[in-house]
Amino acid sequence: MTFRVVVVDDDPDVRRVVAIKLERAGFSVVTAEDAASGLAAVLREAPDVAVVDRMLPDGDGLELVGTLRATLADACPVIVVLSARTELAEIVEGIAAGADDYVTKPFSPRDLVERIRVALVRRGRIPAPGDLAPGEAESPAPAGTHRSPEIADGA
Repeated sequence: MTFRVVVVDDDPDVRRVVAIKLERAGFSVVTAEDAASGLAAVLREAPDVAVVDRMLPDGDGLELVGTLRATLADACPVIVVLSARTELAEIVEGIAAGADDYVTKPFSPRDLVERIRVALVRRGRIPAPGDLAPGEAESPAPAGTHRSPEIADGA
């Protein structure tokens, strides 16, 4: 099974880098540039994960997080907020709004990929490393994929 991710960010360079890194890690990625198209993409694609920029041209990304949580309830994807807002109060606000994690910019693409994997483990979508059957990889990857050497080596 390939996990689907919707990346919502107004910066085309960030969208491109995140999409490339996630695709190399075995995820299927759809991108959107604002909250309205991000909401439409999540509703259309029913992704496993949504990566949402905090500052979008048509509103605060946390509003999108709240809308996704309220609209999709238990079917809501894992949500990771990606933001240049780095103050502790803003990070706490993001988690309180319903984000599963909050990653500050600048960020390591490898860290983002691993945080997504951890959130998928927490939600029971992939097994925790200690729950793996003998012979399975220590770090879970979406079924049918492998970890890219570039990501595994810390690039």
